[in-house]
Amino acid sequence: RGSNGLTLGGIADTVVPVLSRGLAGAQGARRGDLLAHLGWAHFFKWRDGQRQLDPAAQYREALVADAGNPYAHAMLGHWLLWNHESVAEANGHFAAALASGRERHYVHHLQLAAFDNLRDDSRDPNLLRVANDMRIGGDSIDPGGRDKLWNPYYAMLRSGRPGRGPDRLDATLSPEALLLTYRWLFATSSYVESKGFLYTIQLARLEEAAGDSVSALASYRTALGQATDGYTDRRAAIDSAIVRLASSR
Repeated sequence: RGSNGLTLGGIADTVVPVLSRGLAGAQGARRGDLLAHLGWAHFFKWRDGQRQLDPAAQYREALVADAGNPYAHAMLGHWLLWNHESVAEANGHFAAALASGRERHYVHHLQLAAFDNLRDDSRDPNLLRVANDMRIGGDSIDPGGRDKLWNPYYAMLRSGRPGRGPDRLDATLSPEALLLTYRWLFATSSYVESKGFLYTIQLARLEEAAGDSVSALASYRTALGQATDGYTDRRAAIDSAIVRLASSR
């Protein structure tokens, strides 16, 4: 329910008439935008149980009106992942949405939400890939998007070991890209202070995996100072990392 007490379907019911009226005489990108948002409204109603509706039909109709429409492509990619269909096809639609040059922030927002909804092994690698692409493209990320990226990195902290991350992520991004994206996401955010030890130890491991032994050594030493009673079990691993890196200098 929304803050006004309306269900998703109720929210959709307030906008469908407006969108439908706007379609009269609309052409090109304008028509594509309206049809895509009509499909999104139908998705809300579909989620409320009106399963006779087909949001994808509106998205595809929008693409007939405007082949590069960013809303239609992004929403169709979201729909495909929501229904556990082809990740490759969804990625193609997200790429087409971004290629339009319009509404990049919205497209990334929906892309992250779509992959965050997945509950299989493709979730974390794709979230990290999207974040890396955003960094390279000079895009911004909002706090909600940043929150979605903490768990993939935390999973690396839990299953990885000093010097590398878990094997299932190794082929997704290079260690250097994982480090650069981690810094881009979190280094100037509240995560540095709020996560404390967890932020620093993950940074140290990423720095070591990327071959930046000087920075990694400094981060491990900082992490050792942050390792309160709740993290005493990790002190031995940190001590070993410090000895290993210090002896290699």
